Amino acid sequence: MAQLTTPTMPNPSTNILRGFYLTVAAIPLGFALYKFSLSDDGQPFFTRMIQKYSDFQESFAERNALHTRVMEQAAHDRNLFVNSQGSGYVDLNFPEQFNTGSPFSVPAGHSADLTELIAFYHKKSADNEARKVEKLRARAENSTK
Repeated sequence: MAQLTTPTMPNPSTNILRGFYLTVAAIPLGFALYKFSLSDDGQPFFTRMIQKYSDFQESFAERNALHTRVMEQAAHDRNLFVNSQGSGYVDLNFPEQFNTGSPFSVPAGHSADLTELIAFYHKKSADNEARKVEKLRARAENSTK
């Protein structure tokens, strides 16, 4: 018949001692690692890493400020153009362009009377021709002298 044996319990003092020694060893190792990670100016490693990339934030802030100033100027310019009173004068090289639309589906009385407009451009053209003739006459007089 087999002999019954009672299971042996592990010695609790060995487990406690192992954890105790690991804790005691971790404290000076952690302190040494902290001192090793400090630079000459006394800043920790992670602080130096954060400061290394903080220059990007400064350039982003500078770029955003410039962008804001440009957008404010553009808004100011747009406000000037939108709210200013226009001259209402458009120099037309071809006044007949008003009559180039389709003659169909135009109700009676809705076509513009362009006689004054045509007269204005005929007068302007005659003035230009007169000015050119005067220039040519003045050149001819200067060349004969």
